[in-house]
Amino acid sequence: MELDTPCIGICSTVYGDNVCRGCKRFYTEIIHWNNYDEIEKTSVFNRLNDLIIQVAQDKITIIDHALLRQTLENFNIRYRDDQSPLCWAYYLLRDARNKIATREEAGFGVADAYKNYNLVQLYQAMDQELFAHAEIAFKQKNNI
Repeated sequence: MELDTPCIGICSTVYGDNVCRGCKRFYTEIIHWNNYDEIEKTSVFNRLNDLIIQVAQDKITIIDHALLRQTLENFNIRYRDDQSPLCWAYYLLRDARNKIATREEAGFGVADAYKNYNLVQLYQAMDQELFAHAEIAFKQKNNI
């Protein structure tokens, strides 16, 4: 299922956040998304992709790309083929962390430092770090 917008329906920018706690887009990107052309949308997806990779690369190891993709499809989780499988694993944790029996059955493993984390804890750690990186990117972009 192709991901056409990063939106996950949890928008905190309506409460004044500069970065959405749901999708991690900047408030200006959310406001203008429907007017963006494909180049602008791809730029946002690429930035989010890079941030997720930055956060996930020391926590997650992809064991089986095909199994990970199949698990996403089994749970009807949107993803983009052109994104890193690390992004796919993040989306899987975000949307199905309570439904997955084991990481290995979903096609990924975790680094030794995170072996004792359950899937909820792993997602929460990644999401908090991702939000912090997105806020830094926002401040850098806007010279704040």
